[in-house]
Amino acid sequence: PTSTIFSMELTGVMELNLTFLSTLFTDDLVRLSRPISYIALTAASLDGKPHELELYMDVSAQHAVNSPSQQVTWDHWKTTSGGATVDGVRLGSAVQHVLNSKGDRVNIDWGYLYLAVESSTLAGAWAGSASTSRSNFVANGTILPSADIRKPRAASDDMPCLSVMQSMSVTTVGASSATFLLGYDETDAIYYFGDKYSGLW
Repeated sequence: PTSTIFSMELTGVMELNLTFLSTLFTDDLVRLSRPISYIALTAASLDGKPHELELYMDVSAQHAVNSPSQQVTWDHWKTTSGGATVDGVRLGSAVQHVLNSKGDRVNIDWGYLYLAVESSTLAGAWAGSASTSRSNFVANGTILPSADIRKPRAASDDMPCLSVMQSMSVTTVGASSATFLLGYDETDAIYYFGDKYSGLW
C-alpha cells in the first residue's frame, strides 16, 4: 500500500497521527482499481490523562464538477457487511454526462464522490451546505441532525459538501483510532470505439 503520514503534537498533551492510505498493490489489479482511499487517525495521550476528541472532515462539491455553475445533488446511505455498518454520503452532478468531456484543464463531472465512516452513536455523515456544516461542528461538535433538502443546486450556491465526524476517547493506555473512507466512482471509465466500459472494480 501507499501511504502518507502526518504526525502532530499538542506539546506534552497529545500526539495525533494522520495517515492517508491507498491500496496500490500493482500485482492485484482489483485492489489497485478500488476507488476508495482511507484516512486513518490515531491519538495517544502524552500527559497520562484521558482526553476527548471530536474529529471532522468535509469534501466540497468542487471535486465533482467541471464548472461551479453545474448543479449537484446528494444522498445519504448505509450498508452493513461483516457485522460492521458504514454510514456515508455521496454527491455528484445532477445531470450525468458520462464520458462526455475531453481536453486540457477539464475536470470529471460524472460519477459520484463518496465519504463515509463506521456507523455508531459517536459518528455520523451529512451532506449539504459546507458553511453550515462547519459552523455547526465548531459550535456543537456534531453533525447536523436535519438534512439539507435544497437540491439540486449549483456547486457555487452555498457550496454543498460531504462531511463526517467521529468522537473519540483517548485513554491513558495505548492509542485510540478512527477511520474515514473517501472515494470517487466514475461509473464508466473508458469510451472505446463507441462503447462505454466500467472500471475493473
